[in-house]
Amino acid sequence: MRYFTWIISIFSIIVTALPFIQSPVWWIRIFDFPRLQIAIVCLISIILCLIYVKEKKVYQVLLSSLLVIAFGYQSSQIIVYTPLYPLQAKHSNYEKASDSFSLMTANILMTNQETEAFKKQVYKYNPDILVITEPNAAWELKLRELDNSYPYSIKYPLENTYGMLLYSKLPLNRSKLF
Repeated sequence: MRYFTWIISIFSIIVTALPFIQSPVWWIRIFDFPRLQIAIVCLISIILCLIYVKEKKVYQVLLSSLLVIAFGYQSSQIIVYTPLYPLQAKHSNYEKASDSFSLMTANILMTNQETEAFKKQVYKYNPDILVITEPNAAWELKLRELDNSYPYSIKYPLENTYGMLLYSKLPLNRSKLF
């Protein structure tokens, strides 16, 4: 278990440090995203380190310290997305200006079957422009009633999660698919 603790601890520290490298390569940038998972692995590693790393006290302190720093960093990147962090954008009390429009975007995931719940959200917020990503032909068919509220649209449903539907209350000029 001691070797496993060292491996998982070093892995946690490395995947926390890699995103600090200013490189666009995927195998570095990928670690910008699973922060919660990395934080959990760091926390588990800290506990394992305190139990199983007994070679020299200095190694245990050094490894534990690096893991605490990694856990702290990952946590600081996660907390802004939790209710524990204060809102940065307050709700506006201003009326919608005549020269503005509302936009709603939704990544619906084509395997999702909750079309009625989605339509309720659309009707609740009543956006001027609605952009839906990942729809397939089944979603497009189930959303046809939106044509009554949105006279302008561009529809390109695909069965490979790359489809898109655009509904608009505003005229669309020179719209075409590439």
